[in-house]
Amino acid sequence: MKYRSHQRRAQQAAGALGDVHCTGARAGGGHPQTPAGGDWSRGETATQPRLSAASNTIQSWHTFFVSVTHDSFTREWVWLLALAVLHTSWRLWAFVIHPRLRPRAIAEVPYMIPFLGHTLAMFKDTASLVRHGICYFGGSYEPFSIRLLGERIYVVSSPDDAATVYKDSTSFSWDAYMDRLLKAFGLSEKAREISWAKPSLVNQNDHMKTINPQFKSLVHLIEHIYKIQLLPGEQLDLLRHSILSMLDKNLTWANLNQRYVLEFGIEYRRISVKTLCAFLITDSTTRGMFGDLMFEYEPNLYNHMRTFNDDSWACVFNVPKIFTPRLNRARNILCSAMRRYIRTPKELRKGGAWSVRAIIEAVDCFGMDEDSQVAMLFMIWWAAHSNTINACFWLLCNVAYNETLVDALLKETSPAFRGTAIDIPYLMHDCPLLDSAYLEVLRLVNGAFSIRKVQQDTEVSGRVLRAGNTLVIPYRELHSNPNVWGESTTRFDPERFLQQPKLAAHPSYRPFGGGVSYCPGRNLAKAEVCGFVAAFINRFQISVPLGSTGEPQAFPLLDTTKPSTGITGCMPDMDLYLDIKPRV
Repeated sequence: MKYRSHQRRAQQAAGALGDVHCTGARAGGGHPQTPAGGDWSRGETATQPRLSAASNTIQSWHTFFVSVTHDSFTREWVWLLALAVLHTSWRLWAFVIHPRLRPRAIAEVPYMIPFLGHTLAMFKDTASLVRHGICYFGGSYEPFSIRLLGERIYVVSSPDDAATVYKDSTSFSWDAYMDRLLKAFGLSEKAREISWAKPSLVNQNDHMKTINPQFKSLVHLIEHIYKIQLLPGEQLDLLRHSILSMLDKNLTWANLNQRYVLEFGIEYRRISVKTLCAFLITDSTTRGMFGDLMFEYEPNLYNHMRTFNDDSWACVFNVPKIFTPRLNRARNILCSAMRRYIRTPKELRKGGAWSVRAIIEAVDCFGMDEDSQVAMLFMIWWAAHSNTINACFWLLCNVAYNETLVDALLKETSPAFRGTAIDIPYLMHDCPLLDSAYLEVLRLVNGAFSIRKVQQDTEVSGRVLRAGNTLVIPYRELHSNPNVWGESTTRFDPERFLQQPKLAAHPSYRPFGGGVSYCPGRNLAKAEVCGFVAAFINRFQISVPLGSTGEPQAFPLLDTTKPSTGITGCMPDMDLYLDIKPRV
């Protein structure tokens, strides 16, 4: 019917056009003719009928095209208009009316697309998204929320609010996040149930009673093992001595010949600091935890672990595996080596840390399947050194660009290198400038989030956080709050904590988290990072090589373009190259 209607209109338009041509032919030579019924006294001529017919033709064609256009596009425009009205109404309700009706609720940063929310912004530049949220609410640092794939995420960036969250472990659960992490690293559903179930007295055999006398769940038993290994005591001293001895051995001129050396000379070498840190920390930490077996099972271990470290955020944030083929391959290879290690008879696993042996025994005693045992041990292995690598890189970068600081640190730390081994207690307790520089670097480069699950409706700063939602505390915003750190918040000041030692205990300084998730490895991490940098500057003269323009290379930039799982690395295409010579 629509086609026939269009056809009739086209025929009418064509007929009107034909009338014009016929009239012109009858007129002949263009002379005026008196039309039938025409009257010269009224000024009518043959021209007027022609003009009238032409006008009718144009009008007919106009009507035809308007009709066709209207019939073809009206429905689409109506839908677009309806969607625009609905979208505007939704935004008006969600970000204007609803917040005014519920003034005690946590306000949400506006976004354009429902469900998707801030997801793209989160994975494009996490730090900028958080800063945008703070600025949107006037820089008040009040709690606000963002939306990630439909899930509401509360963001707490005020030091006092962060302290409130850490103190209330009942309302804000760490266990819920830990369970998500276990799943992300590959533990099966049954293995996670085993991990959280608290064994009953009836079900405990003699072996279980020996390794778990307090009847803890597996997760909390492993946390207890961590604390024995990593808090001050005999086990920490043994592990720290093992790792620092290997670092000390590798940081000699004779042994400085690995893949991080870019140019060789008789008394000169150019090195990649990024590769140096990754290689030495991976090597020393892995040998300290597992002995030499892991390198026998996977000779290319270093490269695969570096690949996993570079993309580990995708694993932690549970990005679908189809998007991370490089990460998946590295993890599979490393887990294969871990499987061989677990299957190795206990008496053949020479060296290694007490905690690794205890954890392997515990997961086996609880009846966890082998794949999940491998995933658990791999997660522990990765967590033991991923942040340390980046912390070593950034401290050495900031020291290398400051010749005055190099001289001051050399003078302060040299007594620790007068014997045959590094005097670790001296570095840990008698080097205040080194300690201050280390704390300052952690302030500047920590991009992690502390994550909690809201277990019950709870009030923070007069605003109500609803149960079931996730809460995050962004360390970068705590560490750059101008109300605490002043105008120099973005500048590296190696004497900041030396001049204001109380800042190290300020609620706005959280390099190792807080509450139940306060990192037990903080003592070992400090020994590794400070020991590495102190040994490096005591063994070698260092200089930043000039570029082709005669200027020093640009200082590496933080990679804020993707979510951080701890100490943020530098941009993928950046590094620091140093020229070094042996110190006499």
